[in-house]
Amino acid sequence: MIYAAVENRQSTFTYLNSEPIFLLAITISLHLAFLINSNILKGASLTDKPLSLRPYMSHITLRSTICHIIVKASKIMQGFTILDPMCGSGSILLEAAMCIKWGEIRGREEVLVTEKLPVELNIIACDIDSNTLLSAQCNLREIGQASIILSDTSSIPLLSNSVDAVICDFPFGQKHTTSKPYQSLLIKMIRESKRVLRPSSRLVILVSTVQHIFLKNNIHQVPGIELLDNYPVSLGLTPAIVMF
Repeated sequence: MIYAAVENRQSTFTYLNSEPIFLLAITISLHLAFLINSNILKGASLTDKPLSLRPYMSHITLRSTICHIIVKASKIMQGFTILDPMCGSGSILLEAAMCIKWGEIRGREEVLVTEKLPVELNIIACDIDSNTLLSAQCNLREIGQASIILSDTSSIPLLSNSVDAVICDFPFGQKHTTSKPYQSLLIKMIRESKRVLRPSSRLVILVSTVQHIFLKNNIHQVPGIELLDNYPVSLGLTPAIVMF
């Protein structure tokens, strides 16, 4: 039997950018027959607002499970050139590299023996924010063929028909906003992605439910793009759609 007693309780409430920051520490002493005076630090959630919606948290990345879904939908293979035109910290591209490294893209279940296998992908990471690209550069530096480019998503400095897959987490407008209306930016991003993509290649994009409805009704603005399928996902309290 475990006997627990609360020894002390410390709580701090501060504000940053009008957002409450809650720090609550409860130290619990456990008394066991074989474990005496061991301490456990227990955290308690005092707000329903997820980290992804708090403006003072600037480096929250996309969950690896969502990145994996996007990568799988892109149908990438060894030797492909893949582009993320709004790469952020590079989470999706990193997941793509790991899928290649561990053999998942080849359909193999066993883990590759060597951990120094060069990643057989040509990875291109673009973003309009130079500070964000520094994070991407740090995350992608170990995977080999990664090009980091500062560019606007509506004007990507790549040749036409030069990319095998485009993968993208489009801003929902909840935490990261843009200077342009999302409708215009979304269409321009898709149009530019179509230009750099080789024929019969895939664009896989994570969008909000509102953006999904907009795209279904306006994809005709980009001739030659066909919506193949969509996959609903959950980002905590935020529903989203993977479209391809």
